[in-house]
Amino acid sequence: METSVLSTLENIEEFASEDTLKQVDDAVKRVIENYRNYQGQEKNLQDDKDVLYLASHPRESLMSFYKILKIAEKADSEHDDESQPDLVPKQPFNNVNLFHRMPAGFVRKTPKNKDDLINIIQEAADQKKNIKAVGSCYAFSNISFTDGVIIEMNKYLHNILEIDQTVLRKSTNVDELCQMEAGTLIESILEHLWPEKERDKVQGYRTMMNQTGYNGLSIAGTTGTGAHGSGIDKPPIPDCIESMHLITLDENFKVKQYRIEPSNGITSPKKFKAKYPDVKLIQDDIQFYATTVHVGALGVVYSYIIKVQPAFYLEEDRKIFNWDNVKAMIPDLVKRNLKKPTDPDYIHSFEVWISPYPPLYGNMIWAVISTYKLAPPKRKNKRPFSFSTSNIENELIRKLTVWCSRNLQELLPLVMFIALWTTVEREPVTMPSTEALSFGSPNGVKVLTSENGIDASNPETPIKAVDAMIAEYQNSLQEDNRFFTTAPFSMRFTAPSKSFLAMQYKRPSCMVETPILLGTFGQHSTLSRTRNLVQSDYKSRPHWGQINNMTGKKLKELYPDSYKKFLTVYKKFNVSQLFSNYFTKDFDE
Repeated sequence: METSVLSTLENIEEFASEDTLKQVDDAVKRVIENYRNYQGQEKNLQDDKDVLYLASHPRESLMSFYKILKIAEKADSEHDDESQPDLVPKQPFNNVNLFHRMPAGFVRKTPKNKDDLINIIQEAADQKKNIKAVGSCYAFSNISFTDGVIIEMNKYLHNILEIDQTVLRKSTNVDELCQMEAGTLIESILEHLWPEKERDKVQGYRTMMNQTGYNGLSIAGTTGTGAHGSGIDKPPIPDCIESMHLITLDENFKVKQYRIEPSNGITSPKKFKAKYPDVKLIQDDIQFYATTVHVGALGVVYSYIIKVQPAFYLEEDRKIFNWDNVKAMIPDLVKRNLKKPTDPDYIHSFEVWISPYPPLYGNMIWAVISTYKLAPPKRKNKRPFSFSTSNIENELIRKLTVWCSRNLQELLPLVMFIALWTTVEREPVTMPSTEALSFGSPNGVKVLTSENGIDASNPETPIKAVDAMIAEYQNSLQEDNRFFTTAPFSMRFTAPSKSFLAMQYKRPSCMVETPILLGTFGQHSTLSRTRNLVQSDYKSRPHWGQINNMTGKKLKELYPDSYKKFLTVYKKFNVSQLFSNYFTKDFDE
């Protein structure tokens, strides 16, 4: 039974006295009046006792805002068509996004094993139906969509597999590898490598080379869209792949199986051919790096072998600063991230979350910066409650924020400031890397989002890009005071990638993610303005699983030396054209 403060709030009028309800009303009035009084006044943030109280007592601040929420639920708010999620029909599987409509006529299949998967692909080919495999269905782009056969991988094909060591080269260290079916979730891989009940120690356990921040994604969706973690010395997730089992079709619409690896792969060609004559081994850099970020267009990946590393702990230190201070800190943090792990000044990674609106006075922009350092394996302190909120609490916060953006715009910068402040830690928190590299329960908030990779060879470049984005958010608001973004946006840094369609291809990158709460007025217009800005002025590359506006022309411009390589491999493995879909038609030739 839900016993949180927010579940109590939902029934507050049934048991609360008139006195209590009046106190709630008065609290709301004080917050609004306080905020209005501060506009244009140059007072120190520390003087604002009400704001500090709300920031340090977030659950109670939500109680103060409860009456606003009740108004929001009853309000006949102005809606624009693009922000009404009920216009998009609910799909018959778990988490498919609300941005695109699934084409009519698709058929859903759930293979139970590899042979079943092969039969489903062959049956679809015999009927000349397009084929699309999906994982956990968290993509915001139309990369998951087809009007043919949807193959849901993570219902049954989510198992850790035993690596066949008899076909590997003698030099291969199997302790550094893990094999799994393509529908396996990141959280399941982490649990296999380092069980949660054993995370008080690291000896003898392993973990992934990096994490995306959300462990509910499938390994196929994560790698196929070019997802990443954090750390400018750490490559994105696709670059952790050592081998993959691809099932596709030949020119006669017959199933073909391939094991694809880089030129100096882990498998012995002679041993593999003798044991698996029905699966062709390809060890070729061009074909491998075209396949690691495959955007679902080269066939269906059945399984992966990925590289893993020894388990470790991290110390997270999360503080709030004004954006000008953070800008000055970023170049030094990048340098520290590039030091050797044995250097005492080394940091594992860092990330920045920014609200583009000043909450109280002047032009002060606030940002939370989180740094991660290697630490001894002993838990110490706990993250703030904002990392463990319930779905009910997350939905309440979303509704409140969206309502403010439509009806009480002057309050929204304060709400977003509080959202940042509630993640700040009084003391650094030490925990297993599996927890430290996860964003926690905020992943459950309903959002739309875009992400772009900006060249970070010079850290000043993404800093300038973020300055331009902040200005664009504020310009948009001046043109129409309803065009708010309703969530802070983030910066994370990653190493270059060898994958031809990775956002980080051949360049270290700053990944700028711009979520916006579902239902926000003008949500797609707001997303597109900043996305178009960084693509045109900073040659950023989009995340394939998030909302993007890529076309064949833009693809060639952003990937001038890898697009043709990818296209050659795409035409080989998709010779049947049955793996084309609503996403790939934009760059088919």
